[in-house]
Amino acid sequence: MHRGYLFQHLYAVQCLLSAATIAAREIAVESDEDVEIQLDGIRIYVQVKHRKDALAWDDIEGAMSRFADLAADSTLA
Repeated sequence: MHRGYLFQHLYAVQCLLSAATIAAREIAVESDEDVEIQLDGIRIYVQVKHRKDALAWDDIEGAMSRFADLAADSTLA
């Protein structure tokens, strides 16, 4: 089994074990690296990734910058 899939499955199991606490109505493994959690009136998509090293700001800085730009554009429209 691919290491990333094992990590995804372990994350999904953790969600299942927490289902009562978080009031989850449904938990599903989607596609390759996604876990979908349905709460009451809220659907959460989590993309689960495995990393060899700890996550650093440099790893996500570009994505956060693009998100900020998109958020600013959507408030102008």
